[in-house]
Amino acid sequence: VQWKEDVRIFREMLMNVAIIIKGLSVRELPQNVVSWLLKIIQNLQKFRFNVATMVYMEVAIGNAPWPI
Repeated sequence: VQWKEDVRIFREMLMNVAIIIKGLSVRELPQNVVSWLLKIIQNLQKFRFNVATMVYMEVAIGNAPWPI
């Protein structure tokens, strides 16, 4: 059933966000991670969702060209 998968994904997201929040609160996240998070959050606050997504993609997979 679709709602069960949605609940599973939501719970996984909550756990991942909790890890980030804990890292921020005890100042254990590397500075570059904090910098990327700040860029993403600033773009989200300005409703620039496409830019925030591009910043996330750059962090997640980088800018290297993919061989085809």
